[in-house]
Amino acid sequence: MGIYAKFLSTNKVSYLKLLEDAKKLKKNFIKSKIIWIGVHTSKKIDKLRPNTFKSVEIYNKELKNFFNRNFIDNKFKKTHFTKDGYHLNCTGHEILLQKISKLIK
Repeated sequence: MGIYAKFLSTNKVSYLKLLEDAKKLKKNFIKSKIIWIGVHTSKKIDKLRPNTFKSVEIYNKELKNFFNRNFIDNKFKKTHFTKDGYHLNCTGHEILLQKISKLIK
């Protein structure tokens, strides 16, 4: 956890706990295809919660390593968010739907 400590010190759930829970989920549903959608946010979150954007990047990196092809990234352009900068707009949701559709076909 060393290099991540600075970014994760204020999080309520560590990425290690999140990974542990993801492993349990995968184990309990061994015959199922689990698709994990990465947390999507913008850098605006750091104004309210410092270091959150970096923490989200770390969580997503670790989850992507764990779920591999069944992980949907959180890479969206600024124009894919609503004005609040946190939630996806219609275009963002359409892109997310396309990513999910590719995995479930």
